[in-house]
Amino acid sequence: MADGVVAFSQLDFRAIRAFDDRAALIASAGEPAASSPAVYLSSVACAGADKLVAVGIAGTFVSRDGGQRWTQTDTIPLNAVRFSGRTGIAVGPHGRVARADGVE
Repeated sequence: MADGVVAFSQLDFRAIRAFDDRAALIASAGEPAASSPAVYLSSVACAGADKLVAVGIAGTFVSRDGGQRWTQTDTIPLNAVRFSGRTGIAVGPHGRVARADGVE
């Protein structure tokens, strides 16, 4: 999944639960993922082989199969996420900082 792409176009962060065809997760073969979280997401990071973590004001979503299926893990608003090895750091509104030690 390292060569996959997340494409965004004209998204409105104020529509927390809105989703339409202006965003798409594109797998490495160039095909759209089977499903994407039906919310506004502001950041996505690779968290290991076929593991992705996406964050937004609606919370955190995890995919363990390269973006084909997503599970919401919490509803804490976050704006950006990055991983280095197994360690992930996310930041959000009002100075919130979160740390993850791997995605299981």
